[in-house]
Amino acid sequence: MATRKSKSVLRNTKKGLNSAISKLTGKKTQEEVKDPAAQGAEQIARAKDMASILKCIRFDTSPLPAEILEKKHSPTQKKTDMELFRDAGINLLERGNITELDTEKIDETLRYAVNTFEEGVRNGQPEKAQRGGFSVLYIASALRKEVDETEQEMVQQIKAEREEMCSFMKTMMKLCRRVDALEGMRTKKLVNFDEGTNDVQLMQDNLQEYLKSDEGAAIMSELQDNMIHPDRLSTKAQELDGQFTILARKEEHLFALRGELRALTEGVSEARAQLERVVETINSRGYVEDPELQSRIEEILKAREEALAKLQADNTRVRESLDAHDAAMRAIISDPNNAIRTAKNMEFWEKKQKEAEEQRERQLAAKRKRLEDLKKQREQQERDAAMEREIRKLEEELPIVDTIEDVDEDSDYIDDYVEEQEENYLLND
Repeated sequence: MATRKSKSVLRNTKKGLNSAISKLTGKKTQEEVKDPAAQGAEQIARAKDMASILKCIRFDTSPLPAEILEKKHSPTQKKTDMELFRDAGINLLERGNITELDTEKIDETLRYAVNTFEEGVRNGQPEKAQRGGFSVLYIASALRKEVDETEQEMVQQIKAEREEMCSFMKTMMKLCRRVDALEGMRTKKLVNFDEGTNDVQLMQDNLQEYLKSDEGAAIMSELQDNMIHPDRLSTKAQELDGQFTILARKEEHLFALRGELRALTEGVSEARAQLERVVETINSRGYVEDPELQSRIEEILKAREEALAKLQADNTRVRESLDAHDAAMRAIISDPNNAIRTAKNMEFWEKKQKEAEEQRERQLAAKRKRLEDLKKQREQQERDAAMEREIRKLEEELPIVDTIEDVDEDSDYIDDYVEEQEENYLLND
């Protein structure tokens, strides 16, 4: 009698052979073809499960910024974008629509989008919340829908195209997770850096104030005279030396934090650049009928590349300034008198960097709005084209009016009739 292990091996071997045969022949084996009723039941079960997750999303307790929670794509919307993503997703999934298309892989991406959306709202992660919510709505409405009757012969091709689009969207959401994670780490490091900078600044101010006094000047002189003989220092001189040691360690810690912040900033910029490329790939898969519209979109993409190049140049300048700050911090360790001047310079460059980042965000927001406007123009043009086709169809269906020759012939007949009536009238008189 075959053991359980041997049966499992035989079963796996059979599956492997069936998979190989299907790849070689391009046809599904009997085991790969699912029963329609079972497939429909699985689709409904998966949809209800995902809808239950969406129902648990709450925006009133979300730590997301108000500008994201209250954002509306159109001023005529009654609901915010976030509420629309959630409620429309629930509505689409609870309809219980069954499609002959096997949506197992599509539903895997949809579940990933649902989880990304829920985590982004719950944890206050902007990219995950916005991109995840959009992915839920798009996949549930466009990629999970029934295949049109006119495209029944292309079911497998359509399925492959939709699954490929799902892979792009999953990559986009993974990059969103990376961006939010790096931004979260960067925010925490910035808080620590600001607190450390304030602590160092306060300590430097206290030391500078003390050194201005007669006692402080005398103790500093004693400390400088006995740098190589610390055993000769008085108690107060030893305390002052200890304060300088603590200050130097705190400044070294700030120096290390600055390096970590620089690495995180570069990581965020790189991840955002990758995210933009994936989003562009997803957008470019749409069909554009108007060549002028396509050229305008290409101009926008070119402008975006130029803006990215400018941002990289700005990052290079910031990196150079940070290197200069690093050198200045090293100078602080050897000469505490430079601390105040260096701290002011650091504050100035951090302000410049923040302004550059804010300017970049404004530019990106303007480009996104322009892209949305172009999409609306494209939709209007498509509606106009559909109307033109309808007008032509109606014109073809209307009866053809008489030609000029026919009208002339009728006119001759009427003239002859009139002449005949006049002759009869004269004869009667």
